[in-house]
Amino acid sequence: GACEPLAQITNYITSKSQVSSNKLKLNKKFFFFFLLSLIIIGMNILVFLISRYLINKNLNMIALSNGVSVSSLPESVINRADNLVLISLGAKYTPLIQDGEVWRLITCAFLHGSFLHIACNMYMLYSIGPQIQRIFGSVKYIILYLISCITSSILSTIMNPNSISVGASGGIFGLMGALLAFTIIERKKVDKEYTMGLIKTIGVNLVIGLVVINIDNAAHIGGFLGGIILGYIFYSFSRKRIQI
Repeated sequence: GACEPLAQITNYITSKSQVSSNKLKLNKKFFFFFLLSLIIIGMNILVFLISRYLINKNLNMIALSNGVSVSSLPESVINRADNLVLISLGAKYTPLIQDGEVWRLITCAFLHGSFLHIACNMYMLYSIGPQIQRIFGSVKYIILYLISCITSSILSTIMNPNSISVGASGGIFGLMGALLAFTIIERKKVDKEYTMGLIKTIGVNLVIGLVVINIDNAAHIGGFLGGIILGYIFYSFSRKRIQI
């Protein structure tokens, strides 16, 4: 995933934060609902720092062996070094997944290709995660996120078998799907304007994913489908629904 498809979602959620906060009656325990998201964000940042260290180490070795500076290395060499490190750390790489390394379906969601990539995704997670935790609870939030990451990777593997994919955006689209499921179930209590705005925002960003290069839109769709289906099931059969 990349920043652009998620940026508008962020703007929408932010603009509606006061409305949703009032309707969901967030109280002084609100900070509690940030905790899980902050832990996930911390894990992503830690993995990102490790990956950047390894990539820079490899690039320095390549540059030294060729007697040049890192800045003068061709872009193809830099991209290859990036991909090799990301694959070694668990990126979605179809040949290895087919060889039995199915754990890549989830580890790829904790890897990011650039500072902008992780910054956008983590900001989105910080914006949406607490709302999901407030609605579904901590355990279901984690399950929703992880399952969405997996369904994201599965569809990406099927639709884009030759790509090397990383990023949390599939899981984030899953959380968006779960939020949409919540608004559909509670449609008599949630403002129609909010629900329609959410639908339009998701649709626009999926379209952007189709036209912008280097965005794995299959991953976004896979994550969204996993999130909305599981979110609908979780909230439909929830014994303790949120009071709106």
